[in-house]
Parts: sequence; structure tokens; C-alpha cells
Amino acid sequence: MQQPSLGIQSLVEKTLGKLALEETARLIGVDVSDLVKALEIAKSSDGYRHKKILKKRGKGYRRIDVPHKDLKWVQRACHINLLLRHFKPTPICHSFVGRRFEKDSLHWIFGRSVISGAWAHLGVPPDEEPDPKSNSINWRKPRSQLAIDFKDAFPSVSRTRIKEILQKLLEQTGKYQAGADIIAEILVDLTTWNGVLPQGAPTSPVLFNLACRDLDEILIGEFSDEEQKSRIKITRFCDDISVTRLSKKIGLKTRGKIERLIHKNGFQINEEKTVHWQDSHHVLRINSINLDPINRRVFLPRETIERFRYLLYRSWQELEESFSWWLVLGRDSDNTIKYFLNQAAYGRIAGIVGYCRMIYKEDSEMPLRLFSWNPDLSGYWDQERFEQIFADISKGSLIQDLEDHLHYF
Repeated sequence: MQQPSLGIQSLVEKTLGKLALEETARLIGVDVSDLVKALEIAKSSDGYRHKKILKKRGKGYRRIDVPHKDLKWVQRACHINLLLRHFKPTPICHSFVGRRFEKDSLHWIFGRSVISGAWAHLGVPPDEEPDPKSNSINWRKPRSQLAIDFKDAFPSVSRTRIKEILQKLLEQTGKYQAGADIIAEILVDLTTWNGVLPQGAPTSPVLFNLACRDLDEILIGEFSDEEQKSRIKITRFCDDISVTRLSKKIGLKTRGKIERLIHKNGFQINEEKTVHWQDSHHVLRINSINLDPINRRVFLPRETIERFRYLLYRSWQELEESFSWWLVLGRDSDNTIKYFLNQAAYGRIAGIVGYCRMIYKEDSEMPLRLFSWNPDLSGYWDQERFEQIFADISKGSLIQDLEDHLHYF
């Protein structure tokens, strides 16, 4: 189904449309020709490639809309040069907010993520790096939890809603008043697919955050008194809302109020994923990260460690196979090890270790179970050693630890 959009040819031919294209291209930092090409691709049948990935718990599949590489390149420019530059997260938003430079205070602000969202329920402010030894933090010891998941979150954000968001964003810049409506329409064509927000475009996560801004601010206003007394804490990571309370139970009145506000702001709730836990029944868990209020720490659930352990083992095997193919086929040719290197395997190892490193700040805290498949790493964790492995792999050579596993040598 083709989404309603501006005619690209008419924009190029008409004076106002041409000026709007030039202004949009300058706004997002690309050439006009690249923007026009991306818009043509976006409205064609080749705009997106659809694939399905297994959901976290293995229950069903999630559809991902992967944009064409030329469209994705322009979308990424829009994401970096427009959306991120003018996006300021609400206090409860922890999704897709990297480390950023604050112009007013002239210093870098700690980024937000699924990990900062978990720390927030222990009392750590959203833009502050957690320090369990700090006495300046108003530490919390939550006893109960409510988790609410949106149903079909990205597709529920319509083209009309995205246009309203982008018009407000253009007004905030204060520089693009002339033709702002046409510029907004161009940006909508660039960032939507079949009239909704595609799950897979680089621009979608921040646009979804902007679509949730009103809901975030309403939730903050509704529970501001209890927030100030630290009795209740609310965070949102993408389409997941987490609520913790110091008492043993989150009442039906509180739950009902939150659900009504979600519906009122145009989102549906996935009832199957709604959970209500007490610490006496289950370790409190925020977005797959366990809370330990007593010891002021967060940690990974056992099932996550087992899944990561398996992925590390399989990825390491794939890297060994890459090295073996290079020994057999590539040593006497002009191809380097990088030509044969399994980039996906390398990326999985780097991603898993990097994620674990963000959770476990000290080397001594890293779960040794993650590396028990490797006799060289099972007895201890050493960040410097893993960094050396990654450095050697990226340079095109593997260290002796890897060579020793290969019978081709």
C-alpha cells in the first residue's frame, strides 16, 4: 500500500516546493539530490524490506521494516542533525538517549538507557552516573512493581501525529518559518511508511519518544507528590512503563489511573505482558534487569546470563572458523583476515561484553559463568584482556589464545 505523500516531481518544479526541499536538505545536512532520491525510494515498493525476528522470550515474531540503504542514510542524517539536536528527554524517559553535551552547563551528561532506567528505581537521578557508595543519592528500597507494555507501539503512531510532532519541532528551531508546513510534510514522507511509524528506521525511536512526551508529562504531573516523597517511581523505556512503590502493593486505583492515561494518549496495552510483582514473591525486575535495593546494585537474571553465555560461545566458534578459512584460503592471497571475519559474530561479542560492562562496573562483579566455556577465561574476568582481543580482531589478526584452538596450525 502506497502512503499519501507530496509529489516529488511537483516539489522540484514549483518554486516554493523547490525552496522547501533545499531548506529541508540543509536542515538535515544532506544534498538536495540525495534527499529527492530518498523520498522517491520511500514512496516506492523498494522502500523497505520486511523481516521477522524472534521476540525476547521466544513467543512469536516481531516485524522489522528495514529501509533501503540510500533511504536509511538520509534518515540517519535526519536523526543526527535534526531530531537528536532538538530532542530533550522527559525526566521519566530512558529510551534512546545517549551521552550528550549540555550547552548551558558546558559539561557532558550521563546517557540514559535500559540500565539507567533500572537504577532510577533505586533512587539514582536520570542524568547521574550510579555510585553505590554515594551518600548524596536519596536511595530507595522498592517493595512492589507494576510493568505495562504497549501493544503495537510504533505502528500505533500515525502519519498525522508525526506531522504534528515535526511541526512543533520546526517551531522550536525558530529558523524555518517560511514553508514550514511543506518541510514538515517532506520530513513525514521521509520518516513514515504506509501511514505509520516503521519499526526499523533510524528516525523512529526518537520520534516515538516525542510521541510519548505528552503521556510522560501527564504521568509526572499526576504522581508528582508521591514522586517527591520517593514513595513511587515511574520510568518509560520505549513502549514499557515501569512503576515501583515502597509499599508491598501497588493498588488497583493507581494501576487503573495509569492505564486510563495510556489509553487517553492513543496507545493500547498488551494485557498479556502486564505484570504485578512483590519483592516477597519475585526479585523486582525492570526491563530484564534485576534490582538489589539492599546492596544498591543491579544485576542480570540467571536466564539472561545463560543466553549470553551461549551466544558468546557460538560467536567465538564462528570467529575461529573465520580464522580457519583465512588460513586455508586467504593467507596466500591479497585478502586480509577482515575479508573472512564474521562481522556479526564479532559484533555480538562486543555488544554482549559491552552491555555487561555497563551493568557490572567492577571486574570482580562480572559473572564468571559467562566465560566458563573458555578454559582461558573461566577462572577470572579481565577487561584489559578482552579489549586486547577486540583490538587484535579489528586490526586483522587474532591473538595466540585463538590460534591455540586451531588444528590447522
